Amino acid sequence: MRTILYYAAQARGFLLKPYARSVLKLERKRLRTTALEPVSEAQRIEAADLAVDWLMRARKFTVDGGFPTFDLALGFGSSYPETTGYILDTLLRYDQRFPGKISYEELNEIRLFLLKIQHNEGGWQSGYVDENKPPVAFNTAQVMRGLITWYNRFPDEEVALALDRAAQWLTNVQEADGSWSKHNYMGMARVYDSYVSAPLVQWAMQRSNEDWKNAAAKNIDWVISNQQENAWFANADNTEKHNSRPILHTIAYTIDGLLEYAQVTGDTKARESGEKAALVLADKVLTNKRLGGRFDEQWNASEATIITGCAQMCVAWNRMPESTKAMEAKAIMQSWLVFWQWKSEKLPADMKGAFSGSFPFWGKYEPFRCPNWAVKYAIDALLNF
Repeated sequence: MRTILYYAAQARGFLLKPYARSVLKLERKRLRTTALEPVSEAQRIEAADLAVDWLMRARKFTVDGGFPTFDLALGFGSSYPETTGYILDTLLRYDQRFPGKISYEELNEIRLFLLKIQHNEGGWQSGYVDENKPPVAFNTAQVMRGLITWYNRFPDEEVALALDRAAQWLTNVQEADGSWSKHNYMGMARVYDSYVSAPLVQWAMQRSNEDWKNAAAKNIDWVISNQQENAWFANADNTEKHNSRPILHTIAYTIDGLLEYAQVTGDTKARESGEKAALVLADKVLTNKRLGGRFDEQWNASEATIITGCAQMCVAWNRMPESTKAMEAKAIMQSWLVFWQWKSEKLPADMKGAFSGSFPFWGKYEPFRCPNWAVKYAIDALLNF
C-alpha cells in the first residue's frame, strides 16, 4: 500500500506540472514505435554530446560538485556519491576522446567532492549525500572507478591513498564466503558485487597487492556459484521481495562485472559465466527487438523496459567483439537509446539530453525520473566505452 501511495503521489505531482501534457503526448507517441533503423556513428556521438551536456548542467543544481537526479515532479535532488564516482570515469573517457568540451577545473571539482566525503574507514556512503548513510561495498567500488581513471590520467598521491584505503576497507569487511553482505544495501549478499570486484582487482594489480586481488577473486567465485545451468543468477535483485525475478539493471551489473574482471585478469571462468548470460539477453533482443525490465529464473520477462539496464548491456556486449550475436544486439539497443533520449524542444530544458529510468517513464523502475546513472550508461553505450 505504501508503494502504491508513493507512486500515486509522484504521478499527481507530475500531472500538476505545466509541461505534463507535452511529455505525456510525446511518450504515448513513442510507445507506438516498434522497430528502428540502425543509427550512424554521427548520430550516436550527437546523442552522447547531448547527454554529457545534461550531466554538466545538472551539476549546477547542486552545491557540492556531485551529480543529482531529475524528478519530473520535484526537479533536481541532492548529489549521489556512488553514481558521481562512475560518472567521473565516463567524463574522463569522453574528455580524452573529445578534448576541450569539459574543463579540467570541472573534472577536478568532482574529484575533490569525492575525496571530501570519503569515510574515515575508507568507504563511501550509500544513497544521496544528504542522507548521510554508512559506507557500503558497492557504492565504494563505484567511486573507485572514477578515481582510478583519474589517477591513471593525472597521477595524484592523494587519490592513490584514498584508493588504497578503499581497497583495504573492502578487503577488511568481506565475508568468509566472498560476499559483502553485512556492508551492503539492505545487508544482503548479492551477485552484482562482481561490479565491485572489477575495480578492486584493477587497483590491486596496479599496486601489486595480493590481499586485495584475492578478495576480488573470492567474490567472483561466489558470484559464479550462484549461476544456474541456464545462465540465470540467483541473488541478483536489490530487494528481497523480487529476488525471484531481478531487475535488468542489477543483472547487467553482474554480467558486466564478470566480463570486466575477466578483461583485467584473463580469468576464463569469469568470462564464460558473463558471456553465457549476456548471450541469453542478446537472443532476447534479436527476437523481440527490446528487453523487459525483470527476468525470472526461466528468463521470462516482465515489467517495463529499464533504460539503464539496456545501456549497461550494450557495454557488456561491447566486451564481446568476437560474437556476431552480441554486436547485433548492441546495434539494435544503440538505436533504441538514441530514440529514447529526451530531445524535443517542447519539453523542459532540464530534461533535454536525459533518459528516463523506464520506458515508458511511468514504469516501475525510477518512475517519473531521469536518473543520472541512466545518462552515464547511455554515454558509455553510445560511444562503445
